[in-house]
Amino acid sequence: MADLIEAGRFAELDIENLVEEVRDLSKRERDRLLSSLRLIGHHLLKWDY
Repeated sequence: MADLIEAGRFAELDIENLVEEVRDLSKRERDRLLSSLRLIGHHLLKWDY
């Protein structure tokens, strides 16, 4: 799909699959962010006490 987007052949894209991929990516990125924030909070608490 990346090749189709790069080539500008948007009419040939599988839109349903593309939407699903974007949603999965955003969920993974959100989960990684929350995990990193928890880890930072944990380290700050250990440092403080």
